[in-house]
Amino acid sequence: MNPLSTEDIETYQRDGVVCLKNVLDVEWIVALSEAIDADIRNPGPMHYGYEGDAGFHGNQEIWQLYDACRQYCLESPLPDLAAKLLDSDSVTFYFDHLFVKEPGATSVT
Repeated sequence: MNPLSTEDIETYQRDGVVCLKNVLDVEWIVALSEAIDADIRNPGPMHYGYEGDAGFHGNQEIWQLYDACRQYCLESPLPDLAAKLLDSDSVTFYFDHLFVKEPGATSVT
């Protein structure tokens, strides 16, 4: 995992956006991928998709459905990274929203 650099923080504070690469270990990516695949196979109650476009899937509040998503939102390195970028002692998790758009999907997003 790459830590934040002073340049990353300065870029975020100046531009309001920064591209951070390699901030999650592969284990996080695998766990999230498995949870997302499970949600596509068995969508939760907040699921939606665009009619006629099997390549688009959306859902909300999946942190409540999958341990991997809850851990990603609350226990991964991301909350600490966000706090550092925002120069804050803490951050508050408010909401999650999953968007999956497969290659060839025709829906406009």
